[in-house]
Amino acid sequence: MESFSIQTLEGYVLPLLSSVPLHIHNIHFKFKITPECYNELRLPAIPRNNGKRHAEIIGKTHITYTFYPSGTVYVEVRCSNNPFRLGDEIDRTRLHVFLGQLRDRMITFLVDRHERIVPDIMEWNLTECDINKDIKVSDWLHFTGIHIEVKHLDHLFSVYIKSMGADTACRVEERMHPHKSAIDVINDVFNPVERIEHKIAEIHSMISRITETSTPQGQENRNSKTKQDENTSMKFGGINEDVA
Repeated sequence: MESFSIQTLEGYVLPLLSSVPLHIHNIHFKFKITPECYNELRLPAIPRNNGKRHAEIIGKTHITYTFYPSGTVYVEVRCSNNPFRLGDEIDRTRLHVFLGQLRDRMITFLVDRHERIVPDIMEWNLTECDINKDIKVSDWLHFTGIHIEVKHLDHLFSVYIKSMGADTACRVEERMHPHKSAIDVINDVFNPVERIEHKIAEIHSMISRITETSTPQGQENRNSKTKQDENTSMKFGGINEDVA
């Protein structure tokens, strides 16, 4: 089973990576509002951290706004099954429009008619997101239990099989923690093109590393090398190992 999974990654998924568009999901934002707003929210406080949550749905995307006594607001955007494509100017416009919708929903919820409470979207920081590529694969791969995590320095890459409605996909993703202006992060993704090409190269390299270290030949080659300072943690079907 593991051999078949590796063959699928190496022979099918890897060659298609460069031709599949990037997407973004699991997006987290952070910003500040007037602390006094917290006490006026008629929402139950979360045990232990005193956060107050408000949920919204925009299309097929689930959003959670969490308010704290300090005035800090965290926004979580869950759209794993419908990630935003990162390809052209149309995709960029859609993301900008969506950010505007996020802000408008909060303005409505806080009854901020004069827009003095909710900050401009330029002041929203993007603290976390997942950049992914999805390759359509056979439904049978659900039974292989492919779930790989590779940690390299401050990067976390994952490969797993995911149901996408009527389709099944092998998802290759990287978790990022930009801690930058949301608009700046979007601009970094779209401009210049070299940034996208660099991200594709990183994902391609990660898949190559997985296939090399998971085959007998790769294991033999790895054992013959001197262990370097760089430590990479790989998890395959519940098995953890360090990859040099």
